[in-house]
Amino acid sequence: MGCKNIEYVSKDGFKGILYDWHCDPYCGNKYQMSIYSPDGREILHSYNAKPRNIKELIEVVNIMRNEGT
Repeated sequence: MGCKNIEYVSKDGFKGILYDWHCDPYCGNKYQMSIYSPDGREILHSYNAKPRNIKELIEVVNIMRNEGT
């Protein structure tokens, strides 16, 4: 793993970003994560996000898309 940002944008404009790789003493190595709606509103933010790669980020973005937020 590394310090680079990981981004994904769905066909309909939902965007997910994993960024700020850090080591949390309680949770271990984690990214922060933000998910944005097509109009640019942040609809989810996590300081210690579970996803750690593009595949896991795509899964979360698709869940948010399906929630209709």
